[in-house]
Amino acid sequence: MKTDAAYVWTCLRPRPRDSHKGTFGAVLAVAGSASYRGAAALAVEGALRTGAGIVTLASVEPVLAAVSARLPECCLCPCEAGAEGGIAPESIPRIQRQKATVLLLGPGLGYTAQSMARAAETRTLVQTLLPGFAGSAVLDADGLNAAARLLAEEAAFPHPAGELIVTPHPGEMARLTGLSAAQINADREGTALRYAQAWNAVVVLKGARTVVAAPDGRVRVNPTGNPGLSRGGSGDVLAGMTSALLACAMARRGYHCGILDADITGPSIPKLFGIHGRAMADDKGCWPIQSRMGIDVMSINLLVENEEDPVVWRGPVIAGAVKQFWTDVVWKDVDFLFVDMPPGTGDVPLTVFQSLPVDGIVIVTSPQELVSMIVGKAVRMAQMMNIPILGIIENMSYVECPDCGKQIHIFGESHVDEVAKQYNLPVLGRIPMTAEIAAASDAGNVEELQGNWFDDAVAAIEKLS
Repeated sequence: MKTDAAYVWTCLRPRPRDSHKGTFGAVLAVAGSASYRGAAALAVEGALRTGAGIVTLASVEPVLAAVSARLPECCLCPCEAGAEGGIAPESIPRIQRQKATVLLLGPGLGYTAQSMARAAETRTLVQTLLPGFAGSAVLDADGLNAAARLLAEEAAFPHPAGELIVTPHPGEMARLTGLSAAQINADREGTALRYAQAWNAVVVLKGARTVVAAPDGRVRVNPTGNPGLSRGGSGDVLAGMTSALLACAMARRGYHCGILDADITGPSIPKLFGIHGRAMADDKGCWPIQSRMGIDVMSINLLVENEEDPVVWRGPVIAGAVKQFWTDVVWKDVDFLFVDMPPGTGDVPLTVFQSLPVDGIVIVTSPQELVSMIVGKAVRMAQMMNIPILGIIENMSYVECPDCGKQIHIFGESHVDEVAKQYNLPVLGRIPMTAEIAAASDAGNVEELQGNWFDDAVAAIEKLS
């Protein structure tokens, strides 16, 4: 059953005039870590703005400091720091003493991307806090990753005394069920309902046409929203996604690949691969961090203390950092090194073209007619610097209708073929806007994406070897 505005309003009861903060429940959010402060802040702000009477955040000191400055109305429960700046299990008794009617568990807690120790501590939090909670609970993000591990070990899905709500995107649902994201998206309503009944939990399967399924057989589908809400990002992030997907495609063919994230002020590569933490250095230089597929990654986000801190540098400093990523990083036995650059023809592309032995570039564009001018600037810059252009990839090319499979061009008809013909360049791929791509990118699982969008691009790159 699809939802609409009229149905939603029937679910929202008017508030009595004599109500007070104690009337509308108390949310206890166990969230955040040193690496993921924003997740906790967004979670508690969402609870406060949606109408919870009292919201308490249980987290480590760096997270509490950030949240208290932004949301002074949020109550705080200080926790001991564990592995990689997460919440230590020693804090569980203190958390359990907090008075709450709803437990929110998971956002930003951290998991295997930080360390095995962090993953183990997150599992302990989930295993201990959920069964001991008297009210209802929402399990999200890293809480779901911990639950997936428990299910893989054939442990029971931990439950509070009240209702359990789980909120996976397709990637998280895949880890929970053992199905692929494609299988899940092929039958979103059926999958959500089947596991809602198996887990005795309300399943909120996020994505395009979010599905809400209850154990009693009720299913609702939210048809609202638009593809712009599926924000793996835009602009520089889209280029980062393309670099990541190309590297993954080459890695699947047996090549040892690396990615140099030259987008210093907007680094997205580590997030796409689920890589967090600090890169290590020794007398040989700075060592990139390997992804699950063995792709070497170097980014400014792997060097700063907190990955959410902005890099506020002027052009010359940024250019110097890009040079060092080439000269001071140990790129060992790499067959192909992909350089993810920010949009435009500024300092970074100029530095890359002048300082690195570039064999070829791929220009990433989008369907709008406006981009022909932008592509033209990139083409002419490459020609001025004698850099070969392999071709053009169109991102956000189309949306595929989930019901009939028809390609919907939300930006109007594509102009990429016209632009490519104008500059005598091949079109190497068209990347659709899909919930699967967005979910995998947000979850750091870009390596799990399967598709034939890059077959021509891979063939063009292979010719360089």
